[in-house]
Amino acid sequence: YGVYELLRRVGVKFLAPDETLYPPTPLRDLPVLNLTFTPSFEYRDILGWPVMNSKPFAAQMGLNGPSVWDVPDPSFELSAVRYASPPGFVHTALRLLDDVNGTHGSEANVPPALRKAHPEWFSLEPGFPCAKGSDPTGTYKDGCQLCWSDPGLQQYLLAQAKIFLRAEANANATVLSISNMDNGNKCKRPAELAVVAEEGSDAGPILRAVNFIAEGIASEFPHVSIDLLAYSWAQLPPKKTKAQPNVVVRMALGQNNGAPASDDTNRNFTSIVRGWGVASRRLYLWSYDANFCNFLMPYPVWYHLAANSVFYHSLGVRGLFSQSSYSNPGDVAQKAAMGPSTDILNNYLLARSMWNASLDPRALMEDWVLGYHGPVGGPVVQQFMALIAGNIAPGFDGCFGTGLTVHALYLPPAAVLESGRLFAQGLAVLQRQQNGEKEAAQKYARRLRAAAIQVWDVALLRWSELQDFAAAHAVAWPFGTKLWCLELFTQTWNETNMVKLNEMDGAGRDLMCSLPC
Repeated sequence: YGVYELLRRVGVKFLAPDETLYPPTPLRDLPVLNLTFTPSFEYRDILGWPVMNSKPFAAQMGLNGPSVWDVPDPSFELSAVRYASPPGFVHTALRLLDDVNGTHGSEANVPPALRKAHPEWFSLEPGFPCAKGSDPTGTYKDGCQLCWSDPGLQQYLLAQAKIFLRAEANANATVLSISNMDNGNKCKRPAELAVVAEEGSDAGPILRAVNFIAEGIASEFPHVSIDLLAYSWAQLPPKKTKAQPNVVVRMALGQNNGAPASDDTNRNFTSIVRGWGVASRRLYLWSYDANFCNFLMPYPVWYHLAANSVFYHSLGVRGLFSQSSYSNPGDVAQKAAMGPSTDILNNYLLARSMWNASLDPRALMEDWVLGYHGPVGGPVVQQFMALIAGNIAPGFDGCFGTGLTVHALYLPPAAVLESGRLFAQGLAVLQRQQNGEKEAAQKYARRLRAAAIQVWDVALLRWSELQDFAAAHAVAWPFGTKLWCLELFTQTWNETNMVKLNEMDGAGRDLMCSLPC
């Protein structure tokens, strides 16, 4: 980290896995420097293709979280925040009830004997599976939660936490996640509800249990923190209980991405962050920074990402995790994926502002766009980004809510057609330049296609509508024939090594098959 910071100070710009810019004039002498620098956030992590698939770039960006460094790389000796695995990064409560080897299968399974002996530990009666499924009568449930206020459960989890941390696989672990499952079946037993009422929060019983475990491991594992997840129904901070010093509260709450986190439309989100800042001295934030329904279509959060990091830092947040466009780390087919060029931009903006929250967000963006896309493509991408972002309406819910399809309100026909024209014009200029600076022109053309694929994605899925609009308003058609556009899309899809269109399982062929012949 220190070496890369020194290189930045003398003018080197690490922009992307495939782009490092050097000072135009070679250095004759290194400047005399005596610097001490502490990163703005102690925990810096991005679940995103560019940094996950290039460890050198992740190190250059100063990231230290498990999304990149889940497996130590001997090429990079650096400090990292390592989550104990098993039980894993998140939603670990049920996995902790099993043995270290996971004898009973998936993380959502519970040893049958334990479930039978202690039904009071679970939110659902034994007839309902803790894994997603149906009971004997056919009634479906999406999983169960623990009843955190039960003293016997707390003792058992403490013992299990020590067993997991003693495992050889967790010799370098610095954090143990003890986090609720990803479903809404919270415990409603009387003892649990009494604590909820006292704390004014469903997170109250969880925090009390995690505090108990954190105190219990402190002497044997002084270097390990316990991670609690403030998420979904457990997002509100407790009124009375405060987190132990070795407890990290990781808050996952989707704000309105159509506006900066500091905007008045996000006042409820900000209020919750401030509340957890009172309850915990170590607050980490989990932010959702992608369109998980379609990784390709334009998702105009570009102007907010770095500014949000600055705002979170001002609220006392100590760590940031961004869930961006990604595939699971075990997805071998995605190992080289980079995605649209704006994915690299997003990772860059997030990482640089996590490292140093005093940097100017607009300057970071301009530096990257012009440096990565060059003198022809840079202005094209700038105009495209401003055009799309300019259509964001107040109250746009850019996380898991509405407006996430290619028919989103911020993608009116006029904006899509103008974006297509901009990219076509830029690519035509670069094509002509290949007669001279061929290598550079080819590089910049490839990168401009990696930005334009977002617009081609929308155009291919709204072809007839856009053609009708262009004809009715005398707008020049910028996309050629459908076959030509599809060939460009396919070429670029392959150049960016993508195989996944959305978070769940949509592959590129799904988009191809949805097109009329």
